Order: sequence, then structure tokens, then C-alpha cells
Amino acid sequence: MDRIAIIGAGLAGLTAARRLENHGLSVTVFEKSRGLGGRLATRRRETADGAALAFDHGAQFFTVRDPDFAVFLQSLTIEGQAQEWRPRIADGEPNRAGDWWVASPGMSALVKRWSEDITIQTGVRIASTEFQGGKWSLAFEGGGGAEDFDKLVLAVPVAQALDLLPPQAVSARTLLTEVRVAPCWAGLFAFETPLSTPLDVWRPEGSPLSWVARNGSKAGRPQSDCWVVHASPEWSAENLEREPADALEALQAAFAETVGVSLQTPSYAEAHRWRYARTVTPLGRPYVSDCGGALLIGGDWCLGARVENAFQSGVSIAQEVLTSPAETSDALSA
Repeated sequence: MDRIAIIGAGLAGLTAARRLENHGLSVTVFEKSRGLGGRLATRRRETADGAALAFDHGAQFFTVRDPDFAVFLQSLTIEGQAQEWRPRIADGEPNRAGDWWVASPGMSALVKRWSEDITIQTGVRIASTEFQGGKWSLAFEGGGGAEDFDKLVLAVPVAQALDLLPPQAVSARTLLTEVRVAPCWAGLFAFETPLSTPLDVWRPEGSPLSWVARNGSKAGRPQSDCWVVHASPEWSAENLEREPADALEALQAAFAETVGVSLQTPSYAEAHRWRYARTVTPLGRPYVSDCGGALLIGGDWCLGARVENAFQSGVSIAQEVLTSPAETSDALSA
């Protein structure tokens, strides 16, 4: 039985892992964070008086255009883990881009069902990979490692994938360097008294911000007045190395200007920096294969900036592992 190592427990990595496990392969997932989902993230906090707070500080919603993703979503909907989101937005329409969906009670619910019965090691950062004699070995940051894998899947941001490529993966490195991904500063704010605005979402133009949303308008979230703002890719890139406190102050000022109301002092406020957030120039194919088919690399950045692009990449990677012999030509894509 082939042994598969997958680095990255976001939607792409866990989709691939689930499908491979379902076909009887031995899969181990390694994730540097403590939780699962990558940017499908919900930060939970509590005020001094015990009020629950929740902030979807990464992906805000997802759309459903891929038929396979629609089937997956239907199963989540039946179980109450995915629901439509129709916020009140600035142009008066329910939304502007077709149906918007959110996972419930937090965005990571989209991936948690994939993780059942899969071997996942969280809090493990991979420092390097080595491919010798047709087998993969992984070195852990801080010491230790894992070895004797037949195939390796890198389901991480493209910059991290580049850092983990072995010397043999020359063709993959060439392809991956063409991908461009923008960063994003996120601001998380909560208020004791709800903001006096009838709207839930703004998508401003000509502003330091590209997104403002009342998180409590999503199904399954606490009723506390929690807000998430995302800075534009341009502002985020220009201010990438800014101190979080300074970034938070700028985000709060732009937030107040966008919603057009005076902001009371937040009961909670925090800035979070996503170094790899929105795909600007995608790869244009669902994955890359190298090292004779023993290395597969993918993620949402392969196809675009949507959540379901990560799902599509994971499905394609799993299909390649299941159907292609080891001598697959370097740098081929599905």
C-alpha cells in the first residue's frame, strides 16, 4: 500500500486526504498550525463579562459553481454545517455575486468532516523534504522527522511550497514562480452597543479597505456585534511589515469612514496579517506534478481566489495519485 504524506490541512490538502483514505491508501497529514482549515478560520474570544465573540478573519464566504463541490455542500447543508448568507449590502441587493454560503458555526466546519479517521499531526512545521531512492523523508523544524513515504503532496501557499521543494523539482519550481499571491491585513472589532447602521457588508472602492462585514449576520455566530474588515491587496502590500498595533489603528479609521458612523471604543480589537491571502495570478491548472509523479503540489492558488478552487485542486490531486503510475512526466498537470 502506498504511503502518502500531505503537508497542509487546508481545504485542498484535506480534500485530497479524504479521497485517498476512502480508496484505502495510507495518508498522514502534517499541519504547522494547531487547527485545521487554513484561511477557513474563525477566531473565538470572550469579553470580560463572558460574552462570546467570533470573527471569520480569513475567508468570508464561498460560492458554489463546481458540480462536485455542490454535491459536497449538499451533504453539509443537510447536517446544518453550511447555510446561505444573504447580508444587507450597500447597493440594496441581497448580494452581488450569486448565492453566498458560510460554514456553521465557523468556517473551519467546511473541512472538519474531512478530517475524521485521518492521521493528522498538528503543530508540526516541516523544515525540508528529501527525495531519495523513490522515497520521501520530511525533516521537522526543531528536530525529528518522518520518512518512507511513496508520494508527497504540498497543499500549502505557493511561497511555502517553493521553500519545501527538493533540488530535483526544477520544472515545478519554474512553474510556481509565475504565481502571484497578495497579502491581507484583517481587523477584528467588537462593540458592546451594535453599530447604528442597517447594512451588514460594504465592499468599498478607492479605500484602504476592500471588505467590511458584520460577522453576527452569518448563521451560527454569536449575537455580539462583531465585525471583520479586510484591507485592500495594495494597502496590505504597502504596509505588510507594519506593527500590528499601528495597522489596527489605520484599519479602524478606515472602518469608521466606510460605515459612516462614529465608532465607540471597541470592547475587543485585534489585527491579523495574512501573508498569503488572495491569488492575483493563478497557476492556470489544478496542480503540478514533479519527481516522476511522486510529488504533487496544489491549493486554491492553482485556479483562482475562491474557496472551491482549493476543493477542485484537492480532488484533482487525489485523482492523479489514484490513476497515474509513478513514471508520470515531470511538471505535468491534470
